[in-house]
Formats: sequence, C-alpha cells, structure tokens
Amino acid sequence: MENQTQIQDYYQQSASNYVGYWLDCIQKQPGDDAFFDAEIENIFSALALAEQYNLRTLLIQGVEGIYHFCESRGLYAPIQRQLARARRAAEAIHEKRAIARNALYTGRIAMRCEQFAEAKEQWSVGLLLARQLGDPALVCDCETELGVLATQSRQYSESEEYLQRALVLAEALDDAERIAVLLGELCRVAFFRHQLDKAEGYCNRSLAITTSQGYSHRTTGLLVYLGIIAETRGHLPEARQHWERGLALARTVGNLARISNLLVNLGMIAIQTEDFDSAEEYLREGLHVARRLGQRQETSHLLMDLGLLYARRGQSEQAAECMDESLRLARETEHPPLIAYNLLKRGEFHLARQEWQQAEACFAECTPLSHSENERDREKAALAFWGLAQIEYARQHYLQAQCAAGQSLALFEGIGHHQTASVRDWLAALPTGNKDA
Repeated sequence: MENQTQIQDYYQQSASNYVGYWLDCIQKQPGDDAFFDAEIENIFSALALAEQYNLRTLLIQGVEGIYHFCESRGLYAPIQRQLARARRAAEAIHEKRAIARNALYTGRIAMRCEQFAEAKEQWSVGLLLARQLGDPALVCDCETELGVLATQSRQYSESEEYLQRALVLAEALDDAERIAVLLGELCRVAFFRHQLDKAEGYCNRSLAITTSQGYSHRTTGLLVYLGIIAETRGHLPEARQHWERGLALARTVGNLARISNLLVNLGMIAIQTEDFDSAEEYLREGLHVARRLGQRQETSHLLMDLGLLYARRGQSEQAAECMDESLRLARETEHPPLIAYNLLKRGEFHLARQEWQQAEACFAECTPLSHSENERDREKAALAFWGLAQIEYARQHYLQAQCAAGQSLALFEGIGHHQTASVRDWLAALPTGNKDA
C-alpha cells in the first residue's frame, strides 16, 4: 500500500513538473507567436494532464496564458475545450474571479463562432460575478462585450448604454487600451446610425491612442472603420489606402480574422474601381482564410463578392455557382441582413441578364424588411422595391413600376438616403398606364 502511494506521488509530481515547465514557457514567451505555433500541441497535452491530476491553479493559468494566441490564430474549437477545462477547475476551487474571466473569454469565442445566445449568457454571468467581486476592470470588459453584441443585433441604443458605461470605467481606470477599444466600438455604433462625422471623431481619438501606445492589433481594426467611412462618403481611393495599410499591419500582427475582414473590403473596392485582377487575388485569399477560420458569414460574403466579380467579367456560370453557395451559407447561418444582402446582389445579377422572374423572386423576398425598425433593413427594402420597379418598367407595366418606385421613394425619404432624388426624378419621367392595359 505504501509502495502504491509512493508511485502515485511520483506520477503526481512528474505531472506537476511537466505542467509547470510549459506554464513557465507560456509566461516567458508572451506575444511570441512563432513559439506558440511550434509548441501549442505540447501545451494542450500539458493542460490535459493538469486536469487529469487536478492541478487546477496551473490549468487555469495555462489556459489564460494561451487564450489570446488561440483567438488570433482562429483556434476556436481547441480553445473552447481548454476553456471548459479551466471552468471546471475554477468551479471546483470556487475561484469566482477565474470563473468570471473564463466567462468573458468563452463568450468571445462563442461570438467568433456566431453562437450569439451563448455569448450573451456567458457575458451576463461574467458581469454578475464581476459586480459581486467589485472588479471594475472585469465589469468594464463584460459591459464592452455586451455592447458589441447589442451592436451586432442592431440594438444601437442598448449598445451605446453599455459602451458609455464601460468607457466611464475605463477612464477611471486610466486604461489606455480599454479606452481605445471602446472609442472604436462607439465609432461603429455612430456609423450604423449614419452619424459619419461622429464616427470619424471616435475613430481618430482611438487611433491616436493605439498608434502612440503601439497597439498594432487595435490599429488594424480602426483602419477598417476609417476605410468604411471613406467608402460611404464615396472616397474610394482613400478607403483602399486605409485598408491596404491595415492589411499590411494585420499580416505583421498575424491576426487571421482581421486579415480576412480586410481582404473582403479590398476585394469589394477593387471590383468597384474595375481593378479585377487585384479583386480576384484579394477575394480568393480572403475565402481561404475565412474557410480556415470557419467563418460562415464571412465566407458567404466573399463568395458573393467573387460571384459579382465573375459577373462583371462575363463569366456567368462561375458567377451563378458562387452566388448559389453564398446564399445557401447565408440561409444556414439564419442571419437576415446577410440573406438580404445576398438576395439583393443576386437580384441585380438577374436584372442585368434580363431574367425578370428570377430577379423578381430575389427582390420580393426582401420587401418585408420595410416594416423593420432598423434603418439599414429599410434601406435594403427600398433597394428591393427599386429593383422591382426596374423589372416592371422593363415589362412596360408602368402602373406597377410606379407603385414599386413609390414605395422605394417613401423608404429612402424616411432614412434620408442619397438615392432619394434620383428615384423621385425617375418617377416624374415615368410614362402613365401599361402597354398591355
């Protein structure tokens, strides 16, 4: 019996030494992605051993040490498993602060995997624990993530409330990086509310912090926002410049998710400026990265953009194949804005080919968005009615064209859209009656 106990103690000590060795490596190599690329499987093995031998504190520290690397490399499924291990360990020793941090990280990975309900549940748990602990930094982080999630679900008033509360905490903490992140998120909210000057102001304030402090991974995101603002204003060369700078920086940092996002934007703008060779290069690389990360929404977006590129080049068969797969993925994700985007682009494709029935089906599916409280949804509905008006005009059904264009105009007017004047002028010049009436 004594011999058996000695053997067990030996294995326990050996496991502790092995886990301790890798934990020491993690702590000594912060930000060394080359080290983690080479050794991550060994680290995962050490963490499994830590769970087996109930080395709970070491396990928690190890998982927290590799979390940021795994997130940036798109290792979502592996880090989810490690976070679950760390959660069990933290609960076993009643370590509330570790549980709260774990909830924060688990929610972030769930968000990356488009598991939005899970993300909200995790962050709500984290926020409750953080408040009980009186930890303003953790409260700030959880409020920030809940604000981001509210932006994702287009609840902009709720989002701004979360983000402004978090900003007050970040400023009280005098935490430059948290302040920069929150200003960037407030930029997004302002943009989605069509407040471009306000969005640009938030973005530039954040950029001043990230560049002065050397937060390169944060700077890449801000360059995405500046490019989108410039594009919205019609300043396409400026937008491309921001995104190319962001892509170069993202490659240096090694953030695959950001690289994917920037490639989407660069591909789209290259199509708009008829730089088709660059567009295909950007989109194909972006598609490879998005698929590697398992980003179905991003993959759908890229496939549609690639389809639009093929359509511009007259490669109709390849265009239709990409668009079909894109719409299928969008429906699988059950993401209404993405589905509507796909339908509108597919409708425009059929419209250009004078395939009236197929175009009509695409546009008609988007018209219920006219009842949405969200301006971006109503904009999509306005574009859909505008597409239907073009179809009816081509059929010389002028009364139906007038009706559809009138609905489009009302929606455009309601949101102050730049296309309002052109639709109004088109209606004024429209013939009366139908050819076959």
